[in-house]
Amino acid sequence: MHKQHRALLPWLFALLLTLLCAFLLFSNLSRSGNTPSPATASLLLHYSFLPRLAIGVLAGMALAMAGLLFQQVLRNPLAEPATLGIAAGANLAMSASMIVFPGLLVVGLTNLALAGAALTALVLYLLIARQGLDPLKVILTG
Repeated sequence: MHKQHRALLPWLFALLLTLLCAFLLFSNLSRSGNTPSPATASLLLHYSFLPRLAIGVLAGMALAMAGLLFQQVLRNPLAEPATLGIAAGANLAMSASMIVFPGLLVVGLTNLALAGAALTALVLYLLIARQGLDPLKVILTG
């Protein structure tokens, strides 16, 4: 296979999968006899499906960008937030707040996880900054 054809394969597969999902969705709607009115379908599309789709795409792009930044800065193709301990810091902050400080749940689990991840990244940076920011030391410290 040519390189151009190989590059198109994932896109063709994604298009085929999207068309298959759309076909199955519309065939089930018409078969049930409960097709929503155009106004209801429009409301669902604008206030439920599209925001979820947009947030999902943006979250995926943000996670991909975070992984790319870690890999480029540390010059290590295996670097990611989980291997550096940042994801563990976020999980620890959420778990500790649920068990030890349940009053902090008013802030929200997402915000607590972000604070835990930021605190973990700061501690890692402070531990590594004394010895020089060698990418290998960053990976091993994480």
